[in-house]
Amino acid sequence: LVDTATVEYGSANYDIKKMIKEVDGEIVSVKQDIDTSVLGAQEVILEVKKDNMVRDVPVVISVVDSVAPVISLNSESINVTEGDSIDLLSNVSSVFDEIDGDLTYMENAPVNTLKYYDIRYQDDIYAVGSHEITVSATDASGNTSVQTFMLEVFEKPAYYPIQYGAPANPH
Repeated sequence: LVDTATVEYGSANYDIKKMIKEVDGEIVSVKQDIDTSVLGAQEVILEVKKDNMVRDVPVVISVVDSVAPVISLNSESINVTEGDSIDLLSNVSSVFDEIDGDLTYMENAPVNTLKYYDIRYQDDIYAVGSHEITVSATDASGNTSVQTFMLEVFEKPAYYPIQYGAPANPH
């Protein structure tokens, strides 16, 4: 009946007839529908009419999550002065997934970890210059999203103390 029929999680309107390649007969009605708020394989019962006979035909539909989490940043770049403390997490406003909700920050997450986000960078972020910072989020279904922002580290101004009360030139 079907090669692979899938419906996105939370889909309110889908047409079962468009998902099925062919049925031996005419689909009269959907006797048992699926719940798109539940991930995984579910069975749909179709009433199919052929030669004036109506019979129930079970069809398996997979409800899937293919939507990645949404990463919201406070700014596209943050500026600091050399020697200042750097709090990269403060630039992450939220990391949210429609199914999993708010995702938690996890530093140095093991490979294949799900339902988290992390922050990565390639170089010494305390060095003067521009540094690309990557926020990566993965939901429970393995969907991943990425956002980047720039960290600008400016050179600390030179400090020249002012001398008061210097002796006058005796000559």
